[in-house]
Amino acid sequence: MKSKTTLDLEKPFLSLAPKLLVVLTVVAVVLGLYTELFQLPKMEFSKNLGKNSPLSSDLIDNLNVISFENKFGKFSFKKAHSTSDLTIPYFWKMTYPKEFASNQEIFEKIFFALKNLKIKKILPNDELNRSNYSINNPLLKIEMVSDYYSRTQLVIGLINSLDNSAYLHIMNQDFIYQVEALEFSFANITLSDFVNSQVIDIDTQKINNMKIFKGSFRNNVILNSFEKSAEGVWKSVSSKGRLNQTSSTDIESFINKVYQIKAHTILDQISTSLKNQLKQNLQNPEYSIVLQSENGEEYNFSFGFALSNPESLAQLKIEKNAHVVVFSEKTDHYYLINKDLVDILSFK
Repeated sequence: MKSKTTLDLEKPFLSLAPKLLVVLTVVAVVLGLYTELFQLPKMEFSKNLGKNSPLSSDLIDNLNVISFENKFGKFSFKKAHSTSDLTIPYFWKMTYPKEFASNQEIFEKIFFALKNLKIKKILPNDELNRSNYSINNPLLKIEMVSDYYSRTQLVIGLINSLDNSAYLHIMNQDFIYQVEALEFSFANITLSDFVNSQVIDIDTQKINNMKIFKGSFRNNVILNSFEKSAEGVWKSVSSKGRLNQTSSTDIESFINKVYQIKAHTILDQISTSLKNQLKQNLQNPEYSIVLQSENGEEYNFSFGFALSNPESLAQLKIEKNAHVVVFSEKTDHYYLINKDLVDILSFK
């Protein structure tokens, strides 16, 4: 039999049992809601991780306009449709800050990187995270427009070298994505990365005739002339110098070297006085190249003598006799190339 004292001690606990049950029930409900709320990002994480990239391939494949903005400036491009080459239905053309033919290879790398973003973690898009991961002050902004989607903006904020990851946000989405290391250095792209620096910036597959002249092509002093047969084999028609006895393979190798001549600088924004000086230099060029396509269209390139005019050197900030100016009638641009590259045409 329990003592009176024991009974008196148990009574308060028994009277509290219903209240404790209510409290425990409330705690269980709160914990359940808390757990459910904090599991939502994980559910979203799993869904996005399954599709690999937060950007759909369909969006990227159907882009018509794209622009990039980083510490080096803003660069805008539009998709232009090719009319001469059915194997290349379109190409990307720079529209800002200059109108130039673009380096198509860089777009292949960019689009591949965007399609293959790999999500590591998804974070709430709140002010604290936007500040911590530099979303409000990003390294790069990418704006994209397509036929099937409204304008999409992607910003890349912090790039963490410690865990090899980056943080990005996509406009109108509620998350900040931590992704694995970017396969392309978006933050460091510059104008020179986008511009095609090849002097002969045409579809060379369509070229079936090349003539190299001493001086202006108008003087008709041909140093070398090459034709491509219907089978795609290059041969020398009438030439002087060391290419007389060369094989078609060697000729093709030489022609490819000519096609690969790249500019040191593209002189698109120059003063009137400098342009007049360059025109003077090119009135009697050292060499000229005339290319002819299958449909008879001609492309003319003039290679001047090494620049030595003190005023030109001062404006261009180059050394005497170290560079040659090239003019392309197709693009109406002046190019500056290293003088050593002219040796490709001289056959010495």
